[in-house]
Amino acid sequence: MKKALLLSALSAVVLSLAVPVAAQTRDQEAAFFLGYSYMNFEVEEEDGNRGGSHGVTADYTYLMDRRFGFVVSAAVNWGSADSKTNPFEITGTDVRQSTFLVGPHATLWRTLTSEFGIRALAGAAWRTREGSNTGIEIGDEWGFAAGANAHLDFRLSDHIWLRAIQPGVEWTRFNDRWQMNWRISAGFVLQAGEILQ
Repeated sequence: MKKALLLSALSAVVLSLAVPVAAQTRDQEAAFFLGYSYMNFEVEEEDGNRGGSHGVTADYTYLMDRRFGFVVSAAVNWGSADSKTNPFEITGTDVRQSTFLVGPHATLWRTLTSEFGIRALAGAAWRTREGSNTGIEIGDEWGFAAGANAHLDFRLSDHIWLRAIQPGVEWTRFNDRWQMNWRISAGFVLQAGEILQ
């Protein structure tokens, strides 16, 4: 009898954690994310030259309803890469890149304790390149940027969530050439609104 009650209680807890968003009432209006960002970027397209960079990313999501909204995103990354092609024949390049993107957001899954969403983004990017340990500027340019990412969040409290992972891909266009960049981020989300059970 005790075993059956324990199993019933455990089953009820598991099922309550797995209830999808449609079975809950959630008055969430906006979310602000701030976190660490690692980006693997492409520098010289003709050489397949890539580098790694660390940085920060932030985004603001406004939700029109429980599933759809819009996001404004900004990120800054800095790192270095080997540079095989530049007018100064410098072998190392320090790169700083900033992106400013906007686009639609869709929440695909939400429970009281977790959330999964995706975004499609477009906007602009700014990149500066200098020769490593030389201070010589190789390039400073603005370009078009686009991308997509997904995120998985876990609830810490009603208004504070942990963004465990946010993987994404970005395309930038500098000097009439496309670059493909991979980005992964993690951090904290501050949500405005109430969760009603």
